[in-house]
Amino acid sequence: MSSVICQLAGQWADHWPALDRGLQYGDGLFETIRLDSRGGMPLREYHFERLQQGLQRLYFPSQVLDQVILSWQQLSIPDGATGVKLLLTRGEAARGYAIPAIPAVNLQWQFFTSPEWRWKSKPEGLVTGVNPVRLGNQPLLAGLKHLNRLEQVLARQAFQPGWDESLMLDQDDLLVEGCMSNLYWIKNGTIFTPSLAKAGVNGVIRRWLSAQRSILETEARLDELYQADLVFMSNALNGLVPIAALDGQSLSQAPAALAELRALQSELEACF
Repeated sequence: MSSVICQLAGQWADHWPALDRGLQYGDGLFETIRLDSRGGMPLREYHFERLQQGLQRLYFPSQVLDQVILSWQQLSIPDGATGVKLLLTRGEAARGYAIPAIPAVNLQWQFFTSPEWRWKSKPEGLVTGVNPVRLGNQPLLAGLKHLNRLEQVLARQAFQPGWDESLMLDQDDLLVEGCMSNLYWIKNGTIFTPSLAKAGVNGVIRRWLSAQRSILETEARLDELYQADLVFMSNALNGLVPIAALDGQSLSQAPAALAELRALQSELEACF
């Protein structure tokens, strides 16, 4: 199922304006949210926390998050919807990059049926490769789920046959994330994840995971993954899933590390 509901400058509508700044400049943010069977948002605090950080960094008015929450509360969740994508833009504007003095924020809620947890469909783990597209370093946007996704579009086009996901490096060949996921590895009982100070998205599952376990952010290169006990990825819709192979080479799935990951995935599923 799919259903799209728009709210333009506070008014419900059935269309999206041609002069919207999200269309013109990618001037906005988005959240992809897994819902529970009752239409609730179990990881709401992490979604709204990241959204608020993005709003502040992009100079949106301070009250916009309240507008988003009110809009969510007013929505009637379509039957069968277990996922929703929120698009938030700075509204309509004439030509020019300058931020309008009084922006009229536009919201779009896209409801859909979420896929099953990825570990259930790929119990053996993901097949991945190193993507030839490199992420640009931009600390002002790092961590945000902004609407400028052309790097990911190009990266997805670069997937090789058989890849489930790909690993993204930055301009200095440092690990950042996956094309659609965050990246982690376990070594000697410690969970590591790449620093997102220069690029990447601070995913909601990454935030949730950091609240459940101690995670060490670090600058690292590919060699770290080949020496790890387990490498895995996360995504708001897919959950946690191990990586089985990277560029044709099998990666370790040490029993203790794999058991730890299974426990974490079970904790995540229990939230829904």
